[in-house]
Amino acid sequence: MMLAIIGPSLVLAALIAYEIFKNTKKEKEASEEFWDREREANTARKKDISDLPYINVPLDKLPFGLCPAFEEVVANEKAIEELAKTKILSLKGRSNTEIKLEYGITNFEFLCKCDENYLKLIQALSREAELLLSLSFDREAETVLNYSLSIGSDIPKDYIMLAEIYKGRFDRKSLNDLIEKADTLELLTKKSLLEKLESIADSF
Repeated sequence: MMLAIIGPSLVLAALIAYEIFKNTKKEKEASEEFWDREREANTARKKDISDLPYINVPLDKLPFGLCPAFEEVVANEKAIEELAKTKILSLKGRSNTEIKLEYGITNFEFLCKCDENYLKLIQALSREAELLLSLSFDREAETVLNYSLSIGSDIPKDYIMLAEIYKGRFDRKSLNDLIEKADTLELLTKKSLLEKLESIADSF
């Protein structure tokens, strides 16, 4: 009886040990591959980055200056205007290693700053739309949100605000198009965002 118990236990222990060995080997190989790429990236030659798709903010097309008495709006618009003077570029979805490999190590710090400016821009645009909505400037908020989405904003709140605007004017087609666009996002929270948008669509 004891042998019958020990036999399967030894087999199970051997299987567990094999799986641990296999996973450890895979992790070691992945680590070695990562560091090989990182070493290569840290010696990558400088590339020409003058023709990258930098973002030029169309300040003349954004509905600024509507609320001169509201300091928060004025300050936010000023922040966007200051960002518009900088180099802005989205490097979404690219790792530091990939950036260095593609554009060269000497361009890395500059490009990271451009990406940081991009993140600041879409956050400020989101805040602008939120402020305009709070002051009942729905059409103007829509303009800001559409621009932000056109340059790749994946801030869930932007999609929800825009969906509420479409709901307010019973614009089902635009809302359906928005849901399709949201479905292309690479977000950990995409499922909950789509559920929220579908809920808004079902409410009218």
